[in-house]
Amino acid sequence: MSKNLDTKNQEQIYGLLFTIGMWWRIIYGFLRLILGLSLIPFIGKSYSGLLSSILHHELVEDPGDFFANGFGRFITHSTLTITYFVAVYLIFWGVLDIFLPINILRKKMWAFTASLYVIGLFVIYEIYRLYSNHSIILAFVIGIDIFILLLIRYEQRRLMGKRVWLSVSHEQLFP
Repeated sequence: MSKNLDTKNQEQIYGLLFTIGMWWRIIYGFLRLILGLSLIPFIGKSYSGLLSSILHHELVEDPGDFFANGFGRFITHSTLTITYFVAVYLIFWGVLDIFLPINILRKKMWAFTASLYVIGLFVIYEIYRLYSNHSIILAFVIGIDIFILLLIRYEQRRLMGKRVWLSVSHEQLFP
């Protein structure tokens, strides 16, 4: 009886984590989509121009604001401009991050496979980016993406009725 309760509790925990992970992807997708759409009017403008238009109100209200002035000085020297690529990239990944998890939550089996491939390819790209810029935040995002990949794979195998390889009992870990 105890073993059945442990398995049932474990299934409930995985189910909860899976649902939270899918909603995280959906919310993250909406944020990417909104950011991508909001960048469209700024295509061709420098990041410093975007920053000054965003921080203008803050600097008018408090001209001595440490953050606004410091960040403004940092980005003013940037020659980078907002391109179609940045906006389209954010819109594309935003739509995918909304569309695929919604279909996964609807238990559409094709969405599980598509998500595993899409997120897997994106993790490979993120690892490449991590190698070139050593960002702690990016390492954290990679960890979350890999965790979500494992949850998607677990749920896919569970729905297909296959042996779930993430299912480990407490007794197996601590004899």
